[in-house]
Amino acid sequence: MTAVSRRPEDPFFNPAAESICQVLRFEADPHEPLIPASELEWDRLAAGALSLGVGPLVYYRLREMGYLDQIQPGARRAFKSSYINSVAASLIRQNSLKKILAAFDRADIPVIVLKGGHLANTVYPDPALRPMSDLDLLVPFEKLEQAVEGLQSLGYRPERQYWTDFETTVNQHLPPFRSEKDQTVELHWTIRHPELARPVDLAAVWERAQAFDLEGQAARGLSTEDLLLHLTAHNAIQHHMKGGLQALYDIAAVVDHWDEQIDWKLLARTCREHKLQKALYLLLRLCRELFGAPVPEAFLGEIQPPDFAPQWLQAASDLIFLSQANHTQLSINYADLMNANGLPGKLYELLKQVFIPPAQMSQAYGLPPGSARVWLYYPVRFRYLAAKHAQPLKRLARGEAQMTRSAELTSQIKARMDYLDAALSEGTSDG
Repeated sequence: MTAVSRRPEDPFFNPAAESICQVLRFEADPHEPLIPASELEWDRLAAGALSLGVGPLVYYRLREMGYLDQIQPGARRAFKSSYINSVAASLIRQNSLKKILAAFDRADIPVIVLKGGHLANTVYPDPALRPMSDLDLLVPFEKLEQAVEGLQSLGYRPERQYWTDFETTVNQHLPPFRSEKDQTVELHWTIRHPELARPVDLAAVWERAQAFDLEGQAARGLSTEDLLLHLTAHNAIQHHMKGGLQALYDIAAVVDHWDEQIDWKLLARTCREHKLQKALYLLLRLCRELFGAPVPEAFLGEIQPPDFAPQWLQAASDLIFLSQANHTQLSINYADLMNANGLPGKLYELLKQVFIPPAQMSQAYGLPPGSARVWLYYPVRFRYLAAKHAQPLKRLARGEAQMTRSAELTSQIKARMDYLDAALSEGTSDG
């Protein structure tokens, strides 16, 4: 049983999941009627698609399938509005990306466009169908400071103070840079998180990079195999499926768009080398089952982990189809606090959240690495966490039904994340 077939009383039930997957399948069955049949069901489809971040994409597919005339007026307006807003945001984002790439070209700064910026201009028929919150760019480490100067010359400023030497030991990108037009850029120097110890051969990544056209501007993206591994690590390992349905569809769209170019033997070998065999199998199987992505059955058979369990699919789909409407009001850290044994255990978890490592504190508060002032900020962090959690905890203590449900859902989400972390662990991974 997946999230698509969950019972209505289940907190992970999404009433629009089955219809959304049917619309997004790459080869829809012409003999199978579209599921929505009433005004209520169309409203649910629209609300579900919007809450999962795929409203513009579902609207586009419905239009291509000739269903727009059948959609009830309220749902059609919601879909169209989401698409128009996404088109407007996409025009600004595309223009910003072209300006950055042109500036980097003039400064002789090699750049690879990562994730959404690459996908929107290659595997999606319209860039507006792939909403994103920022642009991710990979530049060589030795060009990082020059790239920063290039962004600043275009009006971008870092969201916080930072020290490059320190940042490159604790993250794979510098702090976000934001422009006056509210565009955000993250400059990466690698495609893996330093905490995930498996090394990446960046020279080989750059050598395999593939050119693509961005509305007349020359650009480069990761090779198809590197792209699939990067998306897998980013979604399943680093972010615990929090990318949702859009992130899973990204992977399915890559396979559908470049299926004849994918070197499946190379992908099988490299996913093992990068300790991503389990995560890649899980996501590609979901892509095949939910969207009909043309993943060869023989490839799945080759990389299927010996310890695979159907519960992997269930836990992953529960997190993927968790709509914004069902998102908990409490942080995931809250689950660790509430699930701790007794008062001593809860106190220990609270202290762990307050007294994070000094390196993380320096990064969070924009302090120079190794600064003794970092210790002065722990009381600040304590007050911040106390203020953040005080009101929810009071509501929970009063027994408010909504907050109680939120606490239960938080614990269930954390349990699924922990389960998948353990199930997909292979020691190390890309990020």
